[in-house]
Amino acid sequence: NFRIIDESRNIIIRLQFENNEVSLYTINNDPSYFEHLKTEYQVSKFQEDPQTNIQISSNVLNAIVNNNWSASNLNLGIMDSTCGGYDIYFDEGYKIRNIYSRVFNIIFTPNYQNEVFPGIRTGMDSSEIRNVLGNPAFTDMNGSLIGYKNEQFYVFFNQGEISIYRNDNDYDTAELASLINKSNGMNYLWSGDSKYWGRKSPVLFPIEGALKDGKMFVDGKEYRMGQHGFARDMDFEVKKLTKESACFELKSNTETLEKYPYDFIFRLIYELKEETLVVKYEVENPSDGEMFFGLGAHPAFSVPLGEAAYDDYYLEITPEKARKVLPLKGGLVDNINTIDGESKLEISHDLFAKDAIIYDLGEEPTKFSLRNTKNNYGVEVFTPNSKFAGIWSSYPTKGQFVCIEPWWSLADTVYTDGNFKEKFATNKLNGKESFDAYFEITVF
Repeated sequence: NFRIIDESRNIIIRLQFENNEVSLYTINNDPSYFEHLKTEYQVSKFQEDPQTNIQISSNVLNAIVNNNWSASNLNLGIMDSTCGGYDIYFDEGYKIRNIYSRVFNIIFTPNYQNEVFPGIRTGMDSSEIRNVLGNPAFTDMNGSLIGYKNEQFYVFFNQGEISIYRNDNDYDTAELASLINKSNGMNYLWSGDSKYWGRKSPVLFPIEGALKDGKMFVDGKEYRMGQHGFARDMDFEVKKLTKESACFELKSNTETLEKYPYDFIFRLIYELKEETLVVKYEVENPSDGEMFFGLGAHPAFSVPLGEAAYDDYYLEITPEKARKVLPLKGGLVDNINTIDGESKLEISHDLFAKDAIIYDLGEEPTKFSLRNTKNNYGVEVFTPNSKFAGIWSSYPTKGQFVCIEPWWSLADTVYTDGNFKEKFATNKLNGKESFDAYFEITVF
């Protein structure tokens, strides 16, 4: 294994070999360093460039924009199929991707017969588009992809198609993107490489883990929800932003009520305190009736840091005491056949062959210290009162990360009958009540 260190630029290049071949190549612990660097540069440049005055000719695009970027109650023609998250209107010549009832992206294909913008149709080459719209705000290396923006949307032209995204500030799932210690330049958060696990630190609400058969029942009515709930994929509103803190808010709406039949106000708050990030949660029940919910965190920390290897790491849990571990069976918890847990875990990829290791913390103050035997870089996660904590990494793919996850609820048990109100380890709020929780991440 090799490391090349450029202290003047805060760059560490690391090569790891297995069987005389490079098995891992990272820069500052990021296997996609150049891709992410290029994307950050392009996005920052794109945001700084001036807007172009682009008028809309397409009746379809006009209708969607005027309907607050919603396709609901619009006559869009015949949808032929769905593919890759897009609704395909093949004969009409467009495909639409919706995220929680709002249009995220609409792509006009060469089948679209009308102008999308004045003088602009699908199938035009980049020089023809430049003649009409002027110099683009964005272009790739060979000029085959060009992009423009105005106050309402971003538009990209590529291979005869016209792709449009709405331009607003509410694409914020409130998920941490990085956790950088400025004293050493290291990013302690996992890069989110989708080859292993494409997330970094999602919030788990209104459930943690999976529902048995993907469904639950409330007052006899069936509801379906994916693993870990929907909050991690939803747009949060920025409520407050300071140099040391950020507050994001999510409220129930018609889309969430189809999956989860409770009104709620959910806030996620980040506060910086020197080398510690405090992550706070607030759940409010604005209704007069009761509500039930689950909640959990899922931060993934980059392993290794510096010159250490993945197997050089260990996890210490303090105070050192006897704790039960709840096994997972097909993604569901076996809360009856528990086993004795250890207060120190030697980190290896094989450790996660049977999925996450779930500790019953009994709502007692607990600290998890992720360290290694080669250097002094590591992470501590402190939770004052979470019911459980999950320790996880991807398997059999060997992601270079370890998740330390405080949970205030659990996945369904293997024994559940699906009654959400009687779900094991759930949380209940009566009308107008609220719930607060937090945990801390300290880097060193």
